[in-house]
Amino acid sequence: MELQKNITNEQPVLLSRIELAKRLGICPRVVSQESLSNRIPFVTLGKSRRYDLKAVLEALGANSK
Repeated sequence: MELQKNITNEQPVLLSRIELAKRLGICPRVVSQESLSNRIPFVTLGKSRRYDLKAVLEALGANSK
């Protein structure tokens, strides 16, 4: 039941810069550069930035076309 509840809510998983870099297999500095140049979306929480993996992958796919 708990798994079904998570699937229907579709809450975005917000990752830190380092977590996102590990998932994408790139350097964390590249994540910073791409977010500063507005190529990947981010959310500001307090003083830190968080990244939604699904939105980042969509943005990178759109930028490569």
